[in-house]
Amino acid sequence: MYNKPNNINEKEITMNKIELVVIAKELNKVVNCDPPINIKGSAEVITEGIIEAEEIIEYETDKFSDDTIKGMIELGCWKGAEPKEEKEEAEVPEEKEAEAEAPVKTKKGKKAKAEVPEEEAEAPVEKEKKEETKKVVVKKMSRVDAICNTIKGLKEEVTKAELNILSNTMYAENGGKSNEGENMYVVVKVLPTLANFEIEVLVK
Repeated sequence: MYNKPNNINEKEITMNKIELVVIAKELNKVVNCDPPINIKGSAEVITEGIIEAEEIIEYETDKFSDDTIKGMIELGCWKGAEPKEEKEEAEVPEEKEAEAEAPVKTKKGKKAKAEVPEEEAEAPVEKEKKEETKKVVVKKMSRVDAICNTIKGLKEEVTKAELNILSNTMYAENGGKSNEGENMYVVVKVLPTLANFEIEVLVK
């Protein structure tokens, strides 16, 4: 059992009652105050109880939360070690992180290869494939070209219908879509043009 201390001037109490009650509850639990600190009393009464309870704390074995220790330090009644403040890890700017991933010079003056993401490493290969594909692409023959080439290859006279079938076939074989009706329309347009240029056409 402990003796009541002299009354404390209320002006010296800088903590609010809720903070004092939290400290008092922890003291009651840890040091087993007898009688316990009256947490229902005024701020002055609770403060007196906290200061008096400090006298029976066994600093080597009794453990308190950092908040309680800081509160008792504020009240001027803590004789133990102060709680260690955790240092917040400084955030590393994105630019510095990028520099850390950049190539690093070795002792011999050579630069170590920076790791390249798989997606970036595969990009050049895909680009080369696209370029190869572009090179392989053959320009599709037009119907006019198909008709003219068919006429050039004629060795004997044919009818318009026969020319239509032959040129439409050539057009389809060179990437076009077979359509004899559309092809005949072009044949009818091409033949008069060739005649105007006095080009010999073996078509009846």
